[in-house]
Amino acid sequence: MDGGAEKPTLWALSQSLASSLSSSSSPLTAFSTSSSATAEKDRPSQQQQQQESYTGMEEKRTWTIDELEDLIGLGPFQFFLLLIAGLGFAADCMEVTLMSFMGNGVGHEWGLSTHRTLAWLGFAVFGGEFVGCLIWGPVSDRWGRQKAYLASCIMMLVFSIASALSPSFPFLLVTRALVGFGIGGLSVPFDLLCEVTPTKYRGTMLLMMQMFWVLGSVVVVGMAWGTLEEHGWRYLTLVASTPLLVATLAIFCLPESPRWLLEEGQTEKAWQVLVTAARWNGRKDLHSDLINLRCTETPAEGVREERRKASMAATATAIVVEEGREQGAEEEPIPSAAPAPAAAAQDICPLEPHHHHPSSSPLSSSSFLSTLPLLLSAALRATTLWLWVIWFSFGLLYYGIIVLSASIFSSEGEAGTEHGELFDYPTLMFAAASEVGTERRGREALGGFAVGNP
Repeated sequence: MDGGAEKPTLWALSQSLASSLSSSSSPLTAFSTSSSATAEKDRPSQQQQQQESYTGMEEKRTWTIDELEDLIGLGPFQFFLLLIAGLGFAADCMEVTLMSFMGNGVGHEWGLSTHRTLAWLGFAVFGGEFVGCLIWGPVSDRWGRQKAYLASCIMMLVFSIASALSPSFPFLLVTRALVGFGIGGLSVPFDLLCEVTPTKYRGTMLLMMQMFWVLGSVVVVGMAWGTLEEHGWRYLTLVASTPLLVATLAIFCLPESPRWLLEEGQTEKAWQVLVTAARWNGRKDLHSDLINLRCTETPAEGVREERRKASMAATATAIVVEEGREQGAEEEPIPSAAPAPAAAAQDICPLEPHHHHPSSSPLSSSSFLSTLPLLLSAALRATTLWLWVIWFSFGLLYYGIIVLSASIFSSEGEAGTEHGELFDYPTLMFAAASEVGTERRGREALGGFAVGNP
């Protein structure tokens, strides 16, 4: 039989195959087989059905931010944030410890005793820090972690430099109080670091950040050793602000907290931060990874049957279209095949939205005290009060020792004179470095360890 007689036979077979598939209950396999023109007309609907089959294949769902952070894992992104946040925390330590070295020089310049000078400086710095701790939390909740951290560092930097140029003791107290107010905002990077770290690594990362406090203690003692005797307290104050300058510039590279963005209803921006974190940590396409993770799950028998029928339907459609062309049907552009599952869902944000409605004024009394009833509820009252007592006792003991440490280890004989060392710097540096330690016995044990690492 010649080639012209074989065509109707092949055409009939393809029609029969398509007809048997269209009789299935699955909407994915429904297409017309009456003629080649009908097949051409139905092409767009068939493409849409294939898109639906891919949608069913990937079993679209949303992911919580904790699930995504655990999938991204711990890597360079978190350690980069640790470095930037740690610089600010080291600067916090340096500004607080600086008081113990300023007392002698400031008192000598304005005719005050060293202990009186230290008392006034401590009152100014810690009084400002007390107010700052109450303000910076609501500010970071309203305008974001990155902006609050940047503002606090800029405030510390500006007024630290201003304190080095103080024309009078009252002016110095005001500038140091404003430095203390900025110090109150350096708890914000703890929130930021915690909010981008996988759940099981959060405790470890927050403890690693404490090492920057130790670093700041050692560095400020070394700076005092190298500059105080020869150049005085003003020069030391300027040099000690160097980490603040580095931290301020580095904050511009700091991303916003994805958890805060999610709370503010900015789901797409939160997703972009997570995508960036995934790329830093070695995941080039987080969205495709999520879809592949879902597709690797063993589908139900019914789902597998739907996929098989959809594949056969697509094959039958191709045969019908080709036969129609051979019989002289009008040539039309063939729509592109349905994209792969990852590409089909590329524009869909898989992050589960969670919108929080903040109060209109973050510094209002209602917003300011909104969490206090929760902390003092029957379930949390004992824990809250005990933590307050522990931290008050810790602050009184630890910071009192810091302020007086230089006086305790001051040199004998020539102390306070123009020549000779004012302080026993090797002993002070050893005491600062001795705060380094490790602990792996849980949060209660870590509370005792924190006395040496605030």
